[in-house]
Amino acid sequence: MKYLKYIVVVCFLLLLTYKCSDEASILNNKDLIFHDSFYLKVKPYQYISQLGINYYSHGDTVYYTAIPDTFDSKPLLQWDSIGFKILTVAIFTSPIVVEGNTIKNSNDITWEWNSGMNFETYASIKYAEGKYVNNNRIEYDHEPYPLETGHYYWAVWAWNPEGTKIYFSTRQMSFYVQ
Repeated sequence: MKYLKYIVVVCFLLLLTYKCSDEASILNNKDLIFHDSFYLKVKPYQYISQLGINYYSHGDTVYYTAIPDTFDSKPLLQWDSIGFKILTVAIFTSPIVVEGNTIKNSNDITWEWNSGMNFETYASIKYAEGKYVNNNRIEYDHEPYPLETGHYYWAVWAWNPEGTKIYFSTRQMSFYVQ
């Protein structure tokens, strides 16, 4: 009976070690923009533009192809709802570069929305709900300019309730504006 306590403690420690190593392997996902975060899925979706044109997004399945989605100059961006309240969505003019949980090419952000801005649906943001970004500064004073023709990249990331650590992120998504 005396050894039973020790066996239980050792089993508990082994289980704890197993669970910690299992979590570490989940949080080392090189497909996500922030490698040490959980996967925030972007399912395929479609939207109708202001001109009545139907656009289709392949979701993050586009990650596995070389062909980006085609959107209008004011796209709708959508992702899975995860229940976290502090989120950012950004559109970049070049592929997203992240090192050490820091976006290295933040000067390539052309549009941004965060959960402190207005929105209708939490996991579906209209382009008009975000703001134009100029020289790493969000231009709050006016509506965002429509995107010009070209290739763009976007992603979503979410912080813990304290806003100190990124818990979820998407893969880098891309689209073309024609």
